[in-house]
Amino acid sequence: STAVAEDRLVMAQTLWRHGSRTPTGSYPTDPYQESFWGVPWGELTTGGMQQHFEQGQRMRQRYMNETGLLSEKYSRYETTIRSADTPRCIESAMANMASFYAGFLSGKLWFIHLASDSPTFPSSANGWPSTWTPIPVHSMPHDEDRELEAGVSCPRESQLKSAREKLPVFQDFLASKWQLFTSINANAGGNFDVSMYTLSHMLGILRVERDDFHLPMPSWVSDKFYADLMQAVNEGEDFTDGEAGFGLPEDTELLRLRGGFMLKEWVKNINDTVNGATTTKYFGYSGHDTIERALLLTLGVKNDVVGPGNPDYASVIYCELWMRDGQYFVKMLYSPDSHSEMVDFSSQLHMKCLDGLCPLSEFLDYTKTYIPSGPERREKSDSVVSSNMKTILLLSAVLLAVLALPGSRPTGRPSRHRGKNFSPRPLTVEQKKKFEEELEKKVAKLSPEAQEAAKKIKAVFEEKKGDHKAVHKAIEEITSSVSASVKKELDSLKPKGRGHHGGARKAQTGASKAPRGSRGSRG
Repeated sequence: STAVAEDRLVMAQTLWRHGSRTPTGSYPTDPYQESFWGVPWGELTTGGMQQHFEQGQRMRQRYMNETGLLSEKYSRYETTIRSADTPRCIESAMANMASFYAGFLSGKLWFIHLASDSPTFPSSANGWPSTWTPIPVHSMPHDEDRELEAGVSCPRESQLKSAREKLPVFQDFLASKWQLFTSINANAGGNFDVSMYTLSHMLGILRVERDDFHLPMPSWVSDKFYADLMQAVNEGEDFTDGEAGFGLPEDTELLRLRGGFMLKEWVKNINDTVNGATTTKYFGYSGHDTIERALLLTLGVKNDVVGPGNPDYASVIYCELWMRDGQYFVKMLYSPDSHSEMVDFSSQLHMKCLDGLCPLSEFLDYTKTYIPSGPERREKSDSVVSSNMKTILLLSAVLLAVLALPGSRPTGRPSRHRGKNFSPRPLTVEQKKKFEEELEKKVAKLSPEAQEAAKKIKAVFEEKKGDHKAVHKAIEEITSSVSASVKKELDSLKPKGRGHHGGARKAQTGASKAPRGSRGSRG
């Protein structure tokens, strides 16, 4: 929409989904395993790079040419870019900025700004990409990024999400999709549980293979199966994330824990601008469809803006701060993909808006309900114990998952040569610390699917801790539903060599050699 002459754009924020990618995983009988793609799981494609290059052009047109918010020369005092700590998100941010601070497309003509006009790249370097200015992209570790990773490192979020899925009305919904689960379990090569995760995980794989790359599908993935699978996910996914549905109200706390931290970040930036506490005029955030959906759900406009399903690749949510007659207003826009212009959806917000401008005071009042009131992250000095416990729980749960996999055998378990009542002595504090640090590094390198499996296992571990049989059974159910590649990732966490008790036993027992054929001290 076109603002009246006296309106002035003061600051802008955007949140976008990464561009087109390869699948983030597969199912056991999938004909398109990781080796087929030639790149790692979840990698940004060249098409995805182009999508964000085009979105960067659109943003440049708005914020440099139309509104004059930003100068054409990059300055870190004006622009800050932050990304989720995932390669495809970081790469999308870089592709977006490559055109945002380079040239722009007007009709069919490129307008390139010479190096003399913007000395932010070398003009004499042989082979330097024409007009490309390297723009810093900031990020933080995945498990600490509550703004861009919806619900991460939050046991309460996992508990609420699990409880919502266990509601009788939703269990009835899942039961009504028995044909989908039957077909998946009969053809996908695994024992998949009856859950929303199974449906959304399978759809995520097939959508990339079928819709994005137009690959031939196995005979069991008929058009009807695919359409029914998509409909089931569209009907249930927003509900399990907290939206009202199935005759039940929204779960405000769950919405708050998933999208509230990103909303809080935006509100903080607005307040800093109003109070003169920042010089930044443009904040760009590169993330996933999950955080876009979570943010729109907190604003109560997801279905109106996106409709059923997830936001598309390279979709962008805009939040702008305008000034009119000395008063501040908020404008919200959405570009559904790289081919579509932005659409103003300010009037769909649950507040009084005029000419696409919503009074800042009303916007801030509305957001209070969905912004977490506690600290976003605990200071290290206040959380040594809780942080250590979180790490130990996660590592213990992942290790239990590894040991639950077929063929896994715990290193250091009693052997026939040591007697049935033998049990290794506990590790020293230093040995525990070293083991946990090594395992934590490995966990951080897992694919999103493997991390999701670990997250589910962690929730089970916390819910049923003390009941070892129940924990083991639940873990077996979870690990049986993941793909072979995810199982392989979890299997890679198994202790090598002596295992986590091997070194300790040697130090504590004098390191007598195990009898020939014993597995007690070998991996």
